[in-house]
Amino acid sequence: MRRCLSDKRFLLVVLTLAAHCRLWGLDGAAVTVRAQAYLDCDWTCHTRNARVETNAAGVTLRSNVDDDADNNIWRHPFYPAGAAFKDYDGNTKTAITGTSQGVAYCWGQRDHAGEYEGNTLVAFTELIASEEPIYLAGQEPNSIHLDTAGVDCSGLAFNCLGFPLHYRHVNNYREPLHYVVADAFQDYFSDGIGWNEIKKGDVLAYTTSGSSHVAVAIGSPSNNKVEVIEAAPRYYETGNEKQGVRA
Repeated sequence: MRRCLSDKRFLLVVLTLAAHCRLWGLDGAAVTVRAQAYLDCDWTCHTRNARVETNAAGVTLRSNVDDDADNNIWRHPFYPAGAAFKDYDGNTKTAITGTSQGVAYCWGQRDHAGEYEGNTLVAFTELIASEEPIYLAGQEPNSIHLDTAGVDCSGLAFNCLGFPLHYRHVNNYREPLHYVVADAFQDYFSDGIGWNEIKKGDVLAYTTSGSSHVAVAIGSPSNNKVEVIEAAPRYYETGNEKQGVRA
């Protein structure tokens, strides 16, 4: 049994946060338009956004900015122009433009602002372009850092639903407060639905491999499958990983 987010908790959020937030009312088509925008987002990884790991003496151990593809930090596969990397088949390549598609996966984040104007994602691309302060692209699960930019699964879902935003300021960074996947399984928040009831625009909350996850359905089930857009890291047998919003 899947659970689909309903308007149950939305009323609670409106009552508690209306004075501080911008509210939206969206149907399934509008939800999927937003999800597609996150998937289609093109952005450029600059040297300042890529990962470099050093030891206590300042010696580089691994890097995503140099011409050595054998020392990549593959958990954060974002590379600026000129950097060497290995693709998912193990072939060495050089990043031509540093461009990636799909907002970077960033555990615990809602792209810091999530402001949505028309069909343009503003917050994430502005943070990546920022020279001061500097934001790293993405963050692996179970590690929150305020100097990172991106969106996680619940952040994507609630951005697409248009849920209110509320901030707290920590060390001059804006940290968004949004709801975790566990909330989606509560009766006051969601309704249990059958597999054949899933339709375009539903936000599905489910468990897989012992962990919880949410994704946006972009169609109805067909051949025992349903297409979704989700924010998640993705592992490959080669040891490489693609992180970001993906279908």
